[in-house]
Amino acid sequence: TDYLGPRLSEFSEANPDIDIQVGTRDESAEKHPADADVSIRLFKSPPDNMQSDLLFPLRLVPAGPPAFKKARTVRKKVIVSDFPLIVHETQPKAWKRWAKSSGIQLQKDSKVTRLDSMIAVVRAAEQGIGAALVPVPLADLWFKQGSIVRLFKEELVADRSYYLVRNEDKAEAEPVSRLCDWILQNFADPT
Repeated sequence: TDYLGPRLSEFSEANPDIDIQVGTRDESAEKHPADADVSIRLFKSPPDNMQSDLLFPLRLVPAGPPAFKKARTVRKKVIVSDFPLIVHETQPKAWKRWAKSSGIQLQKDSKVTRLDSMIAVVRAAEQGIGAALVPVPLADLWFKQGSIVRLFKEELVADRSYYLVRNEDKAEAEPVSRLCDWILQNFADPT
């Protein structure tokens, strides 16, 4: 919702006859909520028995407050400065995968803070608790505000992607169709 939310007013203004209720619970489950007409969820592959459209792959980039980046020291592709990590519980091995794909070695004894929601992960990074792997382009709003910055340019492409999902029986309803068309026009990766 941090990515979609700021622009949802555009859709609401253009479609005042459609009521929207946004839910942010249970972000870790790879399923469409039973009570939702439309959801944007992470899946390893398109869900069965649902109409779905790929929006974009989950790409994670290390981020933290600007002061954290200034204090970061890397020598010969090894982080030698204090570099505490924030780990999202749904992606417990993401930092190891990032280190392997980027070729940048993490400290073996880094302090680790584990959190269960992406908003909590970002808030902890903003407060300087540690470096967090945040999703791109979802984190673009935070980057523009300057509350967090990219700590490295290297990204990890995860094994999941964001899909726009809706139940087959609701997919053809005009309000659902209009919302889905708007989401695809504004948020789907054109590649």
